[in-house]
Amino acid sequence: MDLEQHPYPFVVVGIGNQFRGDDALGLIVARRIGAMAIAGVDVVEGPPDGAYLIELLRGRECAFIVDAFASGSPPGFLHRHDATLQHLPAYLFRHSSHSFGVAEAMELGRRLGLLPPRVFVYGIEGSDFRTGVPLSAAVEAKVDELTCLVATEIEDVRREMEHHDEMEFG
Repeated sequence: MDLEQHPYPFVVVGIGNQFRGDDALGLIVARRIGAMAIAGVDVVEGPPDGAYLIELLRGRECAFIVDAFASGSPPGFLHRHDATLQHLPAYLFRHSSHSFGVAEAMELGRRLGLLPPRVFVYGIEGSDFRTGVPLSAAVEAKVDELTCLVATEIEDVRREMEHHDEMEFG
């Protein structure tokens, strides 16, 4: 995949499994962001592995990744990490069903110079990742807040980039 194959500079990636309780979080948030039809934003649900995630991010200006967390924080705790500035500890995703997950993909992408200039990773601390159960009440209670946070930050980053371009060329 190269830059010409990405018509949108921003991407929202919802990671998860819709059949494993709180693991569906990323997919749900991605669908809600997609329904907003924000200009310049590509929305992708659940890449199958970390290698595909790196390819999906390569050539973008900014990425917003959403996945359920299992770090030991209280259920419902909202996480936000600027992966541009800080490494993602693998323990955040300890219930991941992905063999090569988000933390590993971010680190490999960083080392290979394939990450976008801006990468944000969001999640809500899950509590129930069993097959066949719905989102837990703690996660369900925070889905709207997380969706709004991601949408707001998309617009904030867009404004920052436009302002930077004006300053650079203005």
